[in-house]
Amino acid sequence: MLVNEDTYPHTKSLSLGRYRFALMSFVTIVTACYLWIEFGLHDFKTSLGDFESIHWIFAGIIWLSGLVSIQYGYGRVRKASDAIMSERNNLLAIFDAAHVGMLLINGRMDVVRVNQTMAEQFDKGTEQRKGNSHGIILRCPNARVNPLGCGHSPDCNSCELMLSLRETLKNGLSTVGKESLLQCEKGDEIIQMWILYSVRPIELDGERFALLSLMDVSERRNAEMLLRSQKETYRALVENVPDIIVRYDQSGRKLYANPAYERLVGVQAGKMLGMTSRETPVFGQVVSNQIHQAIHHVLGNGQAKEIEINWETAPEGAQKFHLASFVPEFAADGEVTSVLCISRDITELRTFQHQLQHMAFFDPLTKLPNRSLFNDRLDQLVSDLSRSEQATAGIMFLDLDGFKAVNDTLGHDAGDHLLQVSGNRIRGCLRDYDTVARLGGDEFAIILPELRQELDLALVARKILTAIEAPFTISGKELFITTSIGIACYPADSSETSELIRFADAAMYHAKAMGRNNFQFYSASLTQHAAERMELESDLRKALQNGELELYYQPKVDTVLGVLVGAEALLRWNHPVKGVVLPDKFIGIAEDNGLITGIGAWVLQTACQAAVEWNQGALYPVKIAVNLSVRQFLNNDFLDTVRTVLLETGCRPEWLELEITESLLMVHKPEIIATLEVLNHKGISIAIDDFGTGYSALSYLTDFPVSTIKIDKSFIRDIPSHKRNLELVRAIVSLGHALGIELVAEGVETGEQAACLDRLGCHIIQGYFYGRPMSITAYNAWRTAFASSRQTDDEMSRLVHSSWRDYLTTGHDMIDGQHRELFRRITKLTLACRSGKGHHEVAQMLDYLGGYIKTHFFVEQELLLSVNSPHYEEHKAAHDSFSSVIDMLRSRYRQDGENAALTVETNYVAVDWLTKHICTMDRDLADRLRQAANGEDALP
Repeated sequence: MLVNEDTYPHTKSLSLGRYRFALMSFVTIVTACYLWIEFGLHDFKTSLGDFESIHWIFAGIIWLSGLVSIQYGYGRVRKASDAIMSERNNLLAIFDAAHVGMLLINGRMDVVRVNQTMAEQFDKGTEQRKGNSHGIILRCPNARVNPLGCGHSPDCNSCELMLSLRETLKNGLSTVGKESLLQCEKGDEIIQMWILYSVRPIELDGERFALLSLMDVSERRNAEMLLRSQKETYRALVENVPDIIVRYDQSGRKLYANPAYERLVGVQAGKMLGMTSRETPVFGQVVSNQIHQAIHHVLGNGQAKEIEINWETAPEGAQKFHLASFVPEFAADGEVTSVLCISRDITELRTFQHQLQHMAFFDPLTKLPNRSLFNDRLDQLVSDLSRSEQATAGIMFLDLDGFKAVNDTLGHDAGDHLLQVSGNRIRGCLRDYDTVARLGGDEFAIILPELRQELDLALVARKILTAIEAPFTISGKELFITTSIGIACYPADSSETSELIRFADAAMYHAKAMGRNNFQFYSASLTQHAAERMELESDLRKALQNGELELYYQPKVDTVLGVLVGAEALLRWNHPVKGVVLPDKFIGIAEDNGLITGIGAWVLQTACQAAVEWNQGALYPVKIAVNLSVRQFLNNDFLDTVRTVLLETGCRPEWLELEITESLLMVHKPEIIATLEVLNHKGISIAIDDFGTGYSALSYLTDFPVSTIKIDKSFIRDIPSHKRNLELVRAIVSLGHALGIELVAEGVETGEQAACLDRLGCHIIQGYFYGRPMSITAYNAWRTAFASSRQTDDEMSRLVHSSWRDYLTTGHDMIDGQHRELFRRITKLTLACRSGKGHHEVAQMLDYLGGYIKTHFFVEQELLLSVNSPHYEEHKAAHDSFSSVIDMLRSRYRQDGENAALTVETNYVAVDWLTKHICTMDRDLADRLRQAANGEDALP
């Protein structure tokens, strides 16, 4: 916007003043000349006469000179004025063209001039700005009112800009490069802007003006604020982020390390700045070398690098994992100036991954490899061994015998504990580089590389068998289990992984079939055996429906009385193709697939029906013995099944005897005791089958209501010639007599064995000596023939046992058992006398009787003391009196040696006294024992 006199009055007055000065000078000169002519030349005129013409000539010259002077002066003035105006125009052109907003303000705080930039920035018209305060455009942000002015008086001290203007106009002081936040009018909108302003004084025609230059620096200021905010944000992130951030220079020295780094290493970052990773090996030398190599890789290649580092923390020794990224930082010329390392803690991730991997390949219970890892390792081993012609290895499959009984009775927690301990024991039998895996359930598998001979494998197998045989303490109870092991060899049996597994499994089942608690090597015949097992399992599912199952019966005979006292029911399977299949071939299969429950119920039903038939009109009760499997006994419906069978068949409880194995009694669970107590309370006998072959804990003979012990045939086979077996049986018999438990000898095949057992005091025998297991038809025929061949005139014996059965029970199992044994010994002595036995033999039997009577009396007297019976002395006196009678009989027989007299005295004296004594004193003792056990008040 150019200057003109209308716009700027001070410029117009300047030009007129110069014109006025030139005119006044001209008039002054003319007037002076005129006066000089008029008065200075008066004498000259007088001397010359009337020189009128000369007067005008001089006047003209003077006026002409004045005009020339005026013209010349005016030209000079005009030229100077034009130069000034040109300079002003140039300056104002610069003023208007400046890219910085500028205002010219006079001493009255009026805006005199606004340049183009200022006009473009604000849409208020220039005319509107002139003469108004600068507040038309700018205002203090603290203004409480918003007129067109700033809301402040010219003497406002709260606005820095106002103060600067006042200082400039008043004192001529300049203000350069100050920033202020002001409110600005932009159209109808008032906005806040950051202004960079300078105020300089300008003198024009003696008047001081203020030149205010303004620049909108809001974008820069906002950018700076944003940058500061971002820097603060980034600083907060860097200092508070859990990741480690370290900057390295071109020499690999630390330039910066964030607080996370300090927390990790436990050293202030300032102490490590300027040092390389090798100079500060806080993570160990190995990790320091990794970091050093990564930094120089980035510096050399200009490419980012990512590495994973791990180290052990001190003093905990915990493993730490970090994923470190090294990123290059470039200068403008593309040169790598520094390396930024960002390291993240991935310990939890690696731990989780390890846990996932462990879960995928390891059994969570035993911490051993699972089936998947076992197969992988076996595949790898076979692959490695295939490269060598001499390489060998062994594969073992193990199954814990009796585990299901523990798991079903003590519960899954006990079963889990048993698996853990078993796994540890197996692991302890192996080398470090052997593999033992849990395949599932109670099955384990072992990989044994570098074992060249079967003998080596056999040694390992025996070691494992011994380890598992040792007692387990589970939930405070001592338990016993065994294991069956199958072994396959590489490459002798196969070089294929799948076949090795299948062959070892087949060998394991063969070990079970061979009686368990042993190991078996694979042979080609076992493949056929495995196929037959699968076929049997399929056929067995239909056997019960098709009526293919049948019970055989083997008799039990009392050798003293010469009478049939019972039979054991033995299951047979009449297979339509294979013929008669024995239980050892299919009972294990039935237990594994759950068919044993249905088969067991059918056996119980059929056996009880036979017992009802045999006891009709029988003089002496005949018991039917039924074997129970562990799975059958532990079935929740077992007691209900027994009740239902007894009710449906009409079988009396005392005609039924249930045979269980020692392995079941090894699990001392309250439910088992409760079940046996219920059965015993109903009158059902409980027999321990194969006594002495398991892990016998004699405490269970008192903990459980056991009424019969069956001595295993392995002790009977060589009893006449094998002294150790003889003494073992003698000990078992003595134990049974002391506890009042009935004894049955299994597997008796010869008369010599029967006679030996009779001398030891075991009078009930079962075996081929009397009869093989027979079908119901054959057994009934045998029973009839046996009764006819064993007729005896010993009516007294029959009467004694008949009386015992009906009247002489006290209700206390141990006392009744000992009484029963006394009657048997008396009857045996009577029969010996009548059969003409030798004097020495009868005398020995009489001594045995006397010794047993004293033992029995001692037991009763201890029981009397245990309940503080007031009849102790009376009871003891009766015992002493009867003992004296027996001693008298023994003495008389040694002197006389008359069997007939001894027979009469023994029957009438001993039996009569015992009958009276049992019905009075012993029943009183049994009542007191029962009340003491129930917590009732004692009898008077």
